[in-house]
Amino acid sequence: TIYLPQREIEHQVALSAFEQVASPSLIMERITVDALSAHGLPDLPDVADQAFQPMMTPDMLPPSAQLPGVAGLAGMAAGLGKQASNLSFFGVSDQGDRVVIAFDVSQSVIDKASRAGVPVGKIKEETARLIDSLNAHTTFSVVQFIRRYEVFSAEMIPATVSNKRKALEWLDHSFYTRGVSPAHWKRVESEQGKPVLDGVQAVMEMVFEWEPDVVFILSDGGFGRNYPKRCSEVDLDELARDIARLQERSPERARIHFIGFEMKPKREAGVQSIVRQSGGTFKTF
Repeated sequence: TIYLPQREIEHQVALSAFEQVASPSLIMERITVDALSAHGLPDLPDVADQAFQPMMTPDMLPPSAQLPGVAGLAGMAAGLGKQASNLSFFGVSDQGDRVVIAFDVSQSVIDKASRAGVPVGKIKEETARLIDSLNAHTTFSVVQFIRRYEVFSAEMIPATVSNKRKALEWLDHSFYTRGVSPAHWKRVESEQGKPVLDGVQAVMEMVFEWEPDVVFILSDGGFGRNYPKRCSEVDLDELARDIARLQERSPERARIHFIGFEMKPKREAGVQSIVRQSGGTFKTF
């Protein structure tokens, strides 16, 4: 005696019942042709030669086709990430989504700004207003420098409510007005730890690593440095060449806006040239 599993028995019973009621296959008679008709189809009329462009409306598409795919979502995200902020700093306006504010906080700049009616409190106020106006799709950072420099953040960060609050707190507590770079501030050093570059040139090297599209600089143009030449003033032609090199290797040219205080004519001309080449704005008090 052979015992089949219950499911197999049920399958065989159902198959036998189906075969009993199923109709036999239809036999199709062969179609033959005796002759072709003497009457052919009429010639097609002459029509303009143009491509057919079917119109598809959303209601004609299946539901799955109406949803954005991975590429669509990525494109939407990229679009959101490219929403620039409207910028205004001491009357200089622009739009950007990667913004850096750099302050020369040497004693001469602080004194000249104060004489021009722009005390430290006003500088903080203008900076706070600019930071507060940034949308969340914008990244930013703040730098202060004399011969060495200090940054608010190690890299550019999104302008979220939390990050903007941290930046304003840093501005309140860390904005430096003593005129001499603290020893813990940064400069460019060799692999052996020897200083090779400081001042505004070191700042530009660091800032352009962030690939900004807008840079605001506040200074009197009398940039001091200790390296490579101690207690010297930065040659503006040399600074222009440095910035041109940095711009060349950047994916997008940064517009440099300069707000100056009581600038000497020669320094003013040199800075104006740098700003003009970047497509930025020059303003003095």
